[in-house]
Amino acid sequence: MGRFFRLYLPLVLLLILASGYSVYWYAIAERVQNGLDDWATAQRAKGYEVRWTAATVGGFPFSLQVRATGFILAQPGSPPRLRVAAPLLVARALPWQLRRWNVEADQTVGLTIPTGNANAASLRATITLSDQETDIDAAFQDISGTLGGAFQVRQAEASLRLPPRPPADHKETAGTLDMRLLDWKVPQAVPPLGDTIASLSFSATLKGTVPASGGLTAWRDDGGTLEVGGFALQWGALSASGKGTLALDEEMRPLGALTTSLEGQDAIVDALVTNGNIRPGDGSLLKIALGLMAKQDADGKRKISVPARMQGGKLYLGPVGIANLPNLRDVSLPN
Repeated sequence: MGRFFRLYLPLVLLLILASGYSVYWYAIAERVQNGLDDWATAQRAKGYEVRWTAATVGGFPFSLQVRATGFILAQPGSPPRLRVAAPLLVARALPWQLRRWNVEADQTVGLTIPTGNANAASLRATITLSDQETDIDAAFQDISGTLGGAFQVRQAEASLRLPPRPPADHKETAGTLDMRLLDWKVPQAVPPLGDTIASLSFSATLKGTVPASGGLTAWRDDGGTLEVGGFALQWGALSASGKGTLALDEEMRPLGALTTSLEGQDAIVDALVTNGNIRPGDGSLLKIALGLMAKQDADGKRKISVPARMQGGKLYLGPVGIANLPNLRDVSLPN
């Protein structure tokens, strides 16, 4: 009898543990399925379009896997302010770690806004929930679309940090976004910079209440600002970096000031001359002036520090207006 227990007791205990874990897994799977259905119902009650052809929970025994086919999520409005569509979305989590999900889409993910659209060949994302904030880290491959003209981006990486509750006033943070774009082919080449921005990265924090209605106008009227903690651009011979604070003026155009550092500033002057912003003679004088302003940094590169400002519907680099700024009256913030 004693020998029997020694031989079979471990097996019996293992079977009990396996049975208990199975009960636990299926209970968690049902909880996830119900939570997904409840979330969709709540969003539809707010006017969102949320639908899928099928949504199933699987992955037994060592993971939870949610597969949604024909997934569509669209904000209220006609047309919707934001619409996301994917033929197949797969989200995975460990059964004992439901506050961290890995999301994948290996088929085209589509994003549509009233002024354009974008399609990514694939998506990889991680969503981490905590009492302090919600973190969303995503990577998109081979993006193409239209936004003021056709564009392409080889790779985009984004990290979004959201606080546990909405901001109470314009001093509190609504969210922080870090983004990096690689090999961005712009709609039209800008001589001598070319048609491809090698890299663009930035970190920005949105301050102020994001209302359920009223869009950017309500955000501006509440004193909202966008704090650009830093940006870096590599486009042809031009390298630029800087930081600053932006808002919107009474005509809903970007307003603010940036401190910038430039390397290869002659490329900007050549672009301004080529596009008719300044005369060739003025361009030559501007090159001389910028050259006198340049200082050598620790890496031996000659750079200049020059203020940039957005005012009256124009972007100024120093005293020179280099671009017109768009009116954002019809743009709405996602919420």
